[in-house]
Amino acid sequence: MQLQGGIEPNSISLLNLFPAIHKLSSVKFCKSIHGYVIRRNFPNTVVNGLIDIYSKCKRTDMAYQVFNQMQEPDDVSWGTLMAGFSLNGSHYQVLELFDQMNNNQLNLNIVSVVSALSAAGETKDFKKGKIIHECVNKNKFDSDIRVSTPLITMYAKCGELEKAQDLFSNLSGKDMVAWSAIIAAFSQSGYPKEALCLFRDMQFDFKPSMVTIVGVLPACGELYSKKLGKSLHGYTIKHNMDSNTSIETSLVAMYAKCDDFTSAITVFDRMLDKEVVAWNALINRYAQIGETNLAVNMFCKLQSMEMQPDPGTMAGVVSAVSHLGDINLGKTMHGEIIKYGFESDCHVNNALIDMYAKSGSLFSAELLFGTTIIRDHVLWNVMIGAYMRHGYFQESIFTFRQMKSEGFCPSLVTFVSVLPAVANLAAIKEGFGIRVRKRGPNRVRTGDLLICSQMLYH
Repeated sequence: MQLQGGIEPNSISLLNLFPAIHKLSSVKFCKSIHGYVIRRNFPNTVVNGLIDIYSKCKRTDMAYQVFNQMQEPDDVSWGTLMAGFSLNGSHYQVLELFDQMNNNQLNLNIVSVVSALSAAGETKDFKKGKIIHECVNKNKFDSDIRVSTPLITMYAKCGELEKAQDLFSNLSGKDMVAWSAIIAAFSQSGYPKEALCLFRDMQFDFKPSMVTIVGVLPACGELYSKKLGKSLHGYTIKHNMDSNTSIETSLVAMYAKCDDFTSAITVFDRMLDKEVVAWNALINRYAQIGETNLAVNMFCKLQSMEMQPDPGTMAGVVSAVSHLGDINLGKTMHGEIIKYGFESDCHVNNALIDMYAKSGSLFSAELLFGTTIIRDHVLWNVMIGAYMRHGYFQESIFTFRQMKSEGFCPSLVTFVSVLPAVANLAAIKEGFGIRVRKRGPNRVRTGDLLICSQMLYH
C-alpha cells in the first residue's frame, strides 16, 4: 500500500476505511491493507476488522489465515470469524470453531453463539444444537432476544417443531422480530402450511413487515400458492415495499417456484440491484425442471455482467449440466468453481460428484468423494446412487455400510437408493429372501425397506 503525504494511518483511520473496501468488494485492496496491518502490528480491533472485511468479500480462506496469524485472538476474533463463515454458508466450519471454543473453555459471546445456532440449524445437527443451547443457558444469554429467536429457528430447522413452538410461546412480549423469525424458520424448514398459519395468527396483533413478507413468500412457493403470493405482491405494492431488494428477490423465487416465469422475469428485469440470490432462484428452478440451456444461459449472463456467483449459483448450474451428460461442459464448470474458490462447499461438491457420475465419469466422482473431508447425508446418497447407476452393486452396499460406520443414520432416501443393489445381488437375495412388493408404480413397502436395513446393518 502506497502512502502519500507521509502520514501513517492509525487504527481509527483503518476501521473507517473497511466499509469502503466492502462496498468495492476489492480483495486486492484487502490484501494490501492486510500486509500493512501485519507489519505495523495493529491491535486486535483492526485485525478483527480485517477478518470481517475478507469474509464480506467472500474470501473466508484469507479471513482464516489472518485469524491464524493472530498471537492472542480474543472472543471478538472468534465471533467475527464464525460470523464470516456463517455469512458464506460454511456451516460445518462454524461448528468446528464452536467446538474449539467450547472445549478450550474460551469465552463465548452473542455473535459466536448466534453463528453456531445458525450453523446447527442449517446442517440440521440437533445434537450440536442442544449443546449450544446448554451453553446459552450457562452464559445466561437465553433472555436476550438476539439469541432466543435464533434458538427458535435452529429447533424448527432441525424438525423439532414442538420445541420451537414452546420457546416461542414462552417469549415474553413477542415482537415482530420473533414472529418473523418463527414464520421464516417454519417456511424454510419445509413446513409451509404451519408458516402460513403463524402468519395468519400474527396479523391479529401486527401488520406484516418487509421481513415477515420475505419469510412467508417461500411458503407460498412451496405450496404452489400463486394466488396468495400475488396477494402478498399486491400488499407490497400498496405499502411501497415492492422496490425493496429482499422483497423483489423473494418474489422472483416465489414466482419461479410456481413456474410462473413470466411474472418472475418481469420482477427480475425491474430490479435495480439484482442480488445473486435472485439469479440463483431462476438458475436453480430452470435446473429442477430440466431447462438446462436456460440455466446455463442465465449463468453466462450473470458472468457477462461481471457479477460474482456464490456457491448456490455454482451448485445450481452444475446440477443443470448434469442433465445434459456433457462431461466437457461439466469440466468447464468445475474449473469455474476452482477459480472462485468454492470447491470446499458441500453443496457444490455434492453437485459436482453427481454431475460426473451422470456424465459417465465414475472415476472422477470417486476421486472427489475420496478427497471430501466433510460429508453430509446428501453426499452419501449421491455416491450410493452413482454406483447403482453404473451397475456397481457391491460398491453401493459397501458405501452404505461405510456411511453407517462414520456415524450417519441412513434416511428413507438412502434405503430407496441402495435397495436395488440388494435386489440385483443374487447371492444376497437368495440368502436373505428379500422380497420387493409394490403398491402402484415404483412404490416399495416400508417393511421391505426395514428388512433391507436390518440385513445391511450386519
